[in-house]
Amino acid sequence: MVRWCRLLLMFFSAFFRKKILLTDTSHLSFRVWPQEADKKYMNNASFWTITEMGQMDFLFRTGFFKICRRHHWSPLVGSQKMVYKKPLRRFERFQLKSKLKFCDDKWFYLEQTFLKNGQLIANSLIKVIFKGKDGNVPVSQILTSLSIEVNLPREALIDYSENIDEKLMVP
Repeated sequence: MVRWCRLLLMFFSAFFRKKILLTDTSHLSFRVWPQEADKKYMNNASFWTITEMGQMDFLFRTGFFKICRRHHWSPLVGSQKMVYKKPLRRFERFQLKSKLKFCDDKWFYLEQTFLKNGQLIANSLIKVIFKGKDGNVPVSQILTSLSIEVNLPREALIDYSENIDEKLMVP
């Protein structure tokens, strides 16, 4: 129930929060509720639920959501990886920072960082593609639809088998 309440609150507040650019970082604040903890620490499923809320906030505030509705595109997660450094206890406050890290011709890569008092708690990297009626939507078409020219780093696909944990631990 807490997850649905959070999602609704985030959804409605996104319309009143300041719009951000594609290259900006979205900041959200949360607290660990008892339902999200196994014994005394926030569980894995709750971390992923919070990342989804960060992704939705990013979609709404950057204008992606309106473009997706207009063109009937759906964002789909291709892969995700999270590295945990420290646990979060019940009732602790924490922040989630979401930033579009880079893209290639097909995928957007969103980095999401969990912080408590400026300390790194966990970091995730999520690979997202947009699907339309005719299949995958190229990144260039999405950027054109957003009517912006953005210079995101365009890197090759990350090799998830090599040192991804170390790469994610660098805030």
